[in-house]
Amino acid sequence: MQFNHTKQQVEILKQNFMKELSENISKVKFDNSDIDLLFKCYLQSLLKTEFDLFLQINNGETYRNGYSTKTLKTTLGEIQLKIPRDRENKFNSDIVASYSTCTKELAVAIIKLYQLGLSNKDVCEYITEIYGVNYSRQSISNLTKVTSSLVEEYKNRKIDSYYVALFIDATYIPIKFVGQFEKQGLHLVVGINRYGNQEILGYTLGFQEQNLLWAELLDDLKLRGLKKVDIIISDGFVGLDTVITSRFPNSKIQRCTVHLIRNILARATNNDSPVLKADFTNLFRFTQELEFESHSKYLINKYNKYPHIKAVLAQDNITTYMQFPKLMHRTIKTNNRIESVNQKIKTRIRFKQNFPTVDSFERILVASIISQNNNSNKPVGGLKEYLRLKKANVRI
Repeated sequence: MQFNHTKQQVEILKQNFMKELSENISKVKFDNSDIDLLFKCYLQSLLKTEFDLFLQINNGETYRNGYSTKTLKTTLGEIQLKIPRDRENKFNSDIVASYSTCTKELAVAIIKLYQLGLSNKDVCEYITEIYGVNYSRQSISNLTKVTSSLVEEYKNRKIDSYYVALFIDATYIPIKFVGQFEKQGLHLVVGINRYGNQEILGYTLGFQEQNLLWAELLDDLKLRGLKKVDIIISDGFVGLDTVITSRFPNSKIQRCTVHLIRNILARATNNDSPVLKADFTNLFRFTQELEFESHSKYLINKYNKYPHIKAVLAQDNITTYMQFPKLMHRTIKTNNRIESVNQKIKTRIRFKQNFPTVDSFERILVASIISQNNNSNKPVGGLKEYLRLKKANVRI
């Protein structure tokens, strides 16, 4: 029941409301700490004013017929309200919707708790302890079905047709399902959109990183609208470049230089590792191919006791970043951006150690993803300038 009020009616409603509120408050003895009683008086006065307007609009077609009582569950606990009735039973309050037993703010609180990973039992106990409201597990379950729909909406949502860059990487998350730890391989894709902003585009789960899962995830992105990507940054998982090229043949590929350096250090002694790390970090600061090749040969000769270094530096797609403006290099030559996303997800998941099902885990995962996407409104370094030059058809 929605009303369109004139300015005169609004003023009358305000006056009537303040009068009813004053009368209700005067009937109750409470001190300043009794906010719940004040809230009850507020709602009761609002109901009375709403009913008076209803009678005014119906203009004699129905009349007052006493009150019914209703228990309303709010963030301040359960309160008993007197709901005005009319003889024709036409009045349905907008303030206390017909048959409603839960105010919106409490429903939102319950959903937020469930997104954090609390079970139905946990939420029931929390709501009872903090808000003084008793809910059955079934009631909580009905409310939290909303979070399940959020997972499906996220998975099926349309995405843009063009992204400057995609970062793809898998990380392992130990998850406790009903008392037993199992590692889940979280395959994640993060994109930089046409405005230079970061967006987590999709994910899939498996017990280990597999090209089959990467293929399914990239195919899913294409089905949801993705057509063009300038550069794709990956960790160099064996066979992944082929999977990428078969889906996006016109996209350039960059191996994550952090992973390349880790591969070099993996076979080095503890004594040599610090200087190796410094030298090869500096190598990937070069912005010209000839300089890079010259310095590579120098380092291969310098560390000739480690023959695997030559094989690492002979891999494809390790200097693709040089084909893009220098301002972008720091962003597109590593997977650090997706590492940051993974860390935030893991922080959220650690809050809830035990998951009854994979679905309950996914609800928390998607809640973290949506939260990060909603807060990604700052253009990523260097990419905004690249997009400006590209839009102006400047040769890059």
